Amino acid sequence: EVGYGLEDKITDSMASQMIREAETDYKKGDYDAGVRTLVKAVGDQLYGDGWTPSKDSGSGKPQRLSPFSVLLCIIGL
Repeated sequence: EVGYGLEDKITDSMASQMIREAETDYKKGDYDAGVRTLVKAVGDQLYGDGWTPSKDSGSGKPQRLSPFSVLLCIIGL
């Protein structure tokens, strides 16, 4: 869920997909890349030309977020 200050720029659906993209790096153990992926996605959406999800980020089925991903999102957003 996105906070009130950003909800007009980043939808809950976009935030969820951003997290899923970063989570693939976390699962590989590459936490730096996961954080960079998430920060870049948020930055592109807020200050750039907009964020575009990667082609392989949506598997079509719901995925469960790890507690680590949720914590990073709370801290980052």
